[in-house]
Amino acid sequence: MTAELPAVSVAEELAQRIAALDAAQLPGAVRAKCEDLLVDVVGLCLAARNEDYVKAALAGLDDDGACTAIGGATGSAYTPTTDDLGYWVRVEVTATGVSGTGTADSNVVGPVVLTAPPAVVSAPSLSGETTVGSTLAADPGIWSDPAATFTYAWLRCDGNGPCTTVDGADDITYTLVTADLGHWIRVDVTAANAGGTAIAQSTPTGPVTPARR
Repeated sequence: MTAELPAVSVAEELAQRIAALDAAQLPGAVRAKCEDLLVDVVGLCLAARNEDYVKAALAGLDDDGACTAIGGATGSAYTPTTDDLGYWVRVEVTATGVSGTGTADSNVVGPVVLTAPPAVVSAPSLSGETTVGSTLAADPGIWSDPAATFTYAWLRCDGNGPCTTVDGADDITYTLVTADLGHWIRVDVTAANAGGTAIAQSTPTGPVTPARR
């Protein structure tokens, strides 16, 4: 014969859940929200660490535990800014029809974190003939963020020695001039995204020779 476990009263269950909240390391605003909900629905927070619940409790919380509308964000797409760091984001959709209007909230995503700066995967490279009057073209290489933007700086190098930036040469292509004779040419590619910038260098190509007659 198996002994029956004593039934746990609603009050005892609530006390256990509140104790679990006390032991959990949750933001104050989230903990307060959990307690309020526990009073209404015992066990909703469960172990107070349920990921989906904590996400919902955190959704858009400011210091007062409320959601704040983002000024000017009324389109179907939104790009988080540094003001959103640490917060969770949701969208409220309002539908309007002949019978009136209604609103519904999306799921929440977050927290918003800084984007990592781009990192080079495959170095930039150059193509083209190294003769005066010829045009070299830069391939920016492969980067960790395909959406990164690129800028270019062309440099004139003394073999394996020092390099100097060619004034005004900041396009993806560069046409060799007489001043490049005997030098090697390199391109520096700067990749940028919301997280920062990074620079990668091509292998110098050369030496630059006179134009063919």
